[in-house]
Amino acid sequence: MKLLVCCLLAITCCVLANVDKVKRTMKLTEVLKELRELNKSVAHNGMMLNTPTLDIEECCFLSALECFRKMVPSLKAKQKKLQRKVIKNLSPLTFGGVDSCSREERENKVCQGCDSYPMKDSREFVKKLESLLQKPQPCNRSHTKASCVHPEWSIGCHSGPLQQLHSFGGSFTRVD
Repeated sequence: MKLLVCCLLAITCCVLANVDKVKRTMKLTEVLKELRELNKSVAHNGMMLNTPTLDIEECCFLSALECFRKMVPSLKAKQKKLQRKVIKNLSPLTFGGVDSCSREERENKVCQGCDSYPMKDSREFVKKLESLLQKPQPCNRSHTKASCVHPEWSIGCHSGPLQQLHSFGGSFTRVD
């Protein structure tokens, strides 16, 4: 009887843990969709923006994301409401669970400043942001090694947050 209760408790915990990951993956999908829509409304007229590269050091994902977030208002978009929504959804609160580092590790890490990133045109800026959102992230240290083996248990581990969406019946288009 105790074994049955323990098994049911373990199954319940796994299901509840996956619900959060599925919600996060769906939010990432929504952000990418909004970003693509925003890109269609941007007047790409050669405007140059500081653009983080994809070879971001460990623990600097959120810092690079914040740089993108600060630059998005500079895009000459026709859909200002959508632009504000993208800015809001690029917040660290949305992506906090994707980063593999603890808060203390991020605070102690010296990441590249926004102004030090190379200037790229608005098309390249949006493309790099989209790629960053799909970039593989290392397994979160709070995950056990075993939890990163099974793909349905490891959304966000070793693969981009959206690359695991397939196991839940969704789809996406990867931009390289």
